[in-house]
Amino acid sequence: MNTEMELRVKAAEEAVRQLAEEFVDFAQDDMKVARVNLDRLRASTNLVDEDWQDYFTAIHNIKGLGGSFGYHLISYVAESNCRLLKFLPPTSDKVLRLCEAHLVALEKILERNIKGDGGEAGRKIIEKLVSSVDEIFAEMNVKS
Repeated sequence: MNTEMELRVKAAEEAVRQLAEEFVDFAQDDMKVARVNLDRLRASTNLVDEDWQDYFTAIHNIKGLGGSFGYHLISYVAESNCRLLKFLPPTSDKVLRLCEAHLVALEKILERNIKGDGGEAGRKIIEKLVSSVDEIFAEMNVKS
């Protein structure tokens, strides 16, 4: 017979499993917000603070929750994008293109429901994105 503690542990595990399933829905909602705002930024001739703050917030939300539910690759990609925007707002075409690359990677990872770190392919994605951020920082003399 199960003890009360075992029943509580099973209930907690079930709650975490349900939250992990809901993460995908939450992440998809945040991805839609990010996509709309990035598209606005790319189409605009001047920076609209609200658009880039909404983009950053959506990406930051994904970063924070992904790892909690086993989507580590999503968190790594989102962290790279947050790092970029922490030091460089999306005012140049280079920064916007790199935001686009991050967002496309996040969309593909979520679309394919890739959990964990994505293995070798995931490492290559992260290496490419992080090195691209580092290159922009070097070009613009940003100390991160």
